[in-house]
Amino acid sequence: MWRQLLRFRTIVLPNLRDAVLTLGGFFQSVAKLILWRPDVIFIKGGYVCLPVGIAAHMLRIPYVIHDSDVHPGLTNRVLAKWAVKIATGAPLEHYKYPRDRAVYVGIPVDSAFHTFTPAQKKEAKERLSFVADKPLITVTGGGLGAQTINDAIVAILDELLPFASVMLICGTAQFKDLKE
Repeated sequence: MWRQLLRFRTIVLPNLRDAVLTLGGFFQSVAKLILWRPDVIFIKGGYVCLPVGIAAHMLRIPYVIHDSDVHPGLTNRVLAKWAVKIATGAPLEHYKYPRDRAVYVGIPVDSAFHTFTPAQKKEAKERLSFVADKPLITVTGGGLGAQTINDAIVAILDELLPFASVMLICGTAQFKDLKE
């Protein structure tokens, strides 16, 4: 089985690189945590949090996890074993976390976010140079641009514009090309 997996260089090499980076992140985390010695750490999830959580556990620094996803990622599943509290974005029945440490808190949202009235929607569209009377389609991809999504929107843009305004939020990788 391992020999078959090694044939897929496009998978194996990035994973090996990530393992080395994660190990480096662990040593950096240990150094920073010894230097800063925080009372508690808040971990939001994602692979970049794994070395921090393991280092915190090793140094006996308590941490709290917040899991926004209904299906917990690998990092949160690993770190949940040692977390003093686990906050969830969805009700607890969607998670397999220990009930004695898990608390449903929802997803923190800044109080500046609110539902717009129809007049506020119209004013915002006009301020952003969109047609106020058309629906506004907002398209977002990944942080690095999500080229496939961007290319798909560009391909059908002429079909969308008679019916709606389109806001395409892209990453820096394609920004210059898409702006043109």
